[in-house]
Amino acid sequence: MEIDEEQAKGVKLAFQLVLDGIGVDNIAINLNQLGYRTKRGNLFSGKSIERMIRFEIYKGWIVSNRLKGRNTHQGKLRPKEQWIIVKDAVKPCIIEEETWDLANEKLTLRQGLAPRARQRRHGLSNLIKCAFCGRTHSVTIRKDRKQKKELKPCNRKDPLGNSCYNRGLNYNSMMDLIITRIKIRREEIIAELQNLKEESQPFDSKVIKIQMNEERIRKVQKALKN
Repeated sequence: MEIDEEQAKGVKLAFQLVLDGIGVDNIAINLNQLGYRTKRGNLFSGKSIERMIRFEIYKGWIVSNRLKGRNTHQGKLRPKEQWIIVKDAVKPCIIEEETWDLANEKLTLRQGLAPRARQRRHGLSNLIKCAFCGRTHSVTIRKDRKQKKELKPCNRKDPLGNSCYNRGLNYNSMMDLIITRIKIRREEIIAELQNLKEESQPFDSKVIKIQMNEERIRKVQKALKN
């Protein structure tokens, strides 16, 4: 195996940024802005940076028999005691073993941290997504505005570091919009249900439609109650 010295610079930089406490998403942005790309020529993402930091080959190890198949999910990752690990298989290595271990430890520690905001639950928790970039909006309590709740601005960055310009919304305003839309939909379902009941019913399909609409009514009423 031969080291691509130019790509190795990017790998070393990624490990150093992890040691400096930088998150994987921001590391990806840094590498992308410097012109680095993945082996397939794609922009780096947080996930690809995480895979890089976890890859043992950079400290000279080769690990096999890790997977039962090509999928790491649904129990296809073998128990660690079944892995075949060959240390110092590749020389010279790009990252010193001590540095690799420390970076992985820092990455694991950072991933284990849960912001306080994640521990709070609100009526709109995990329900409101940005229409521009798809990120789920979290809720914040503004201490400088008499504890007012707001949907936080998006500010998600694309792989090149450009921020989403969704500025968020007042929590109560969003709740009013949702409740109003539920009420409108409820009236639509009730009207549709009434029309079905008034029509003649030569086929059983009419009865089925009525039952389905009655079930939808119950769901909407439950939503309004919540």
